[in-house]
Amino acid sequence: MNLRHTFTDLSLVAMAALVGLGCPYYGGNGGGGYGDDDDAGGDGGCVDSFECDDLEFCNVGECDSALDRRYRVSVLDGEALTTGPDGSWDVGGGAPDLYVQFGMRDSSNDEWVDECFTETVQDSFDPSWNVYCEFVFESGGTFAIWAWDEDLTASDFAGGGYWQGNDALVAVIRGNGLTSSTDIGGSLSVRWVIEPTF
Repeated sequence: MNLRHTFTDLSLVAMAALVGLGCPYYGGNGGGGYGDDDDAGGDGGCVDSFECDDLEFCNVGECDSALDRRYRVSVLDGEALTTGPDGSWDVGGGAPDLYVQFGMRDSSNDEWVDECFTETVQDSFDPSWNVYCEFVFESGGTFAIWAWDEDLTASDFAGGGYWQGNDALVAVIRGNGLTSSTDIGGSLSVRWVIEPTF
């Protein structure tokens, strides 16, 4: 498998989420969290992305353009049902060997433009990957997360989710450091986080 990005321990990502790099619950730059009477960034600042224009998000107390910038996407872990999309995960009923493919696809969602893969976690209903990659979320693009069950001869598609077009991409970006869980295919959910790299 050709890995186009380097995977890194997520302890720094978790710390960044806690100190609030734009996270609406913590106030991005030391001020502006809930219960604080001042704006997060002074005049024109924001505390929450919903205070910003349609294609913007709250980034460290200021409304910034959400698209055509680099983000770190962290794939944390997953939880699989005991049966896969087509019945048993493996011959004999064993646990799946799951990995995740994620990144940017073209505007028509036909092919990958920039992608990343986690390692395969063997025989697990609750795989933990804890990896991240960085991508540019381009205007009009598509962000996707697909899961695969690796088998001896080929990998079986376990399900996937995608966010296509500007409105969908901005909705994902506005999560800004909060953990999301995506049900991909009814048999598996994957937890992930997206954060700006500034």
